[in-house]
Amino acid sequence: MSFGIPIVMGCYTAYRNGAPKEGSRTPGEIPLSFAANPGYRDAALFYAGDEEAAELLVSHGVRPYRVMSDAPRHVLRDTVHRMKHWMCREALAEFGEILWLDWDTVQLCPLDEDFAAYCRRGSTPKFIYIPNYRWGVNCGVYYANADWLEAVDRSFENPHFNDEVLWTSVLPEDHGSRPEFWLGDLAVNVSDLHAPDRVAKEPGYTERQLGKITADTRFVHLRRLEQAADVREAYAERRREAGS
Repeated sequence: MSFGIPIVMGCYTAYRNGAPKEGSRTPGEIPLSFAANPGYRDAALFYAGDEEAAELLVSHGVRPYRVMSDAPRHVLRDTVHRMKHWMCREALAEFGEILWLDWDTVQLCPLDEDFAAYCRRGSTPKFIYIPNYRWGVNCGVYYANADWLEAVDRSFENPHFNDEVLWTSVLPEDHGSRPEFWLGDLAVNVSDLHAPDRVAKEPGYTERQLGKITADTRFVHLRRLEQAADVREAYAERRREAGS
């Protein structure tokens, strides 16, 4: 079965206001992501924000498709907030459509033309929906096409920072209630399944998190990749329940 939409992933050295920012999760997530998703190595195009990031990708056995050292100064000075959005902008300009994947995701099943058709429906970008999410849309997994390239360019004029806020700034005000902007249960966000404070204070917390996964889910945006086996087990159970 054919999917046909370019899959894009990326990494970059974190800078904020021109200064290095400590504490990036990405270097630690890359090996965990490849362990959980061996297929990412062959399926994705890997963008590197700079030569250091390119070397990191090479150290994990993948070749960078493009190094973004020619990005605008405002992006290079604030990579922690703007480089991912710039990578997506450049990929949209080249390919016309993309599916972006963060490293902290788990792909549960092969992608097919049905998923591609859903992504393309209505020619709207589609994001992970999280109720009352402070940044608006969640970009752990998202689809976009070049019909929105002008809007992406315009979003960089916004003084707000991360890609999720930049995307939200150019969407219709009522996007939250419009299903054409969401991936629905095809891609869901699952918090730390065993967070001690949540488990202690909220009976059934872990079960509710896993309950977001359905037999139709393709991706889980997962707070802790060490819990990939848990979400795969939940997905397998949903498939058995659905008789598929």
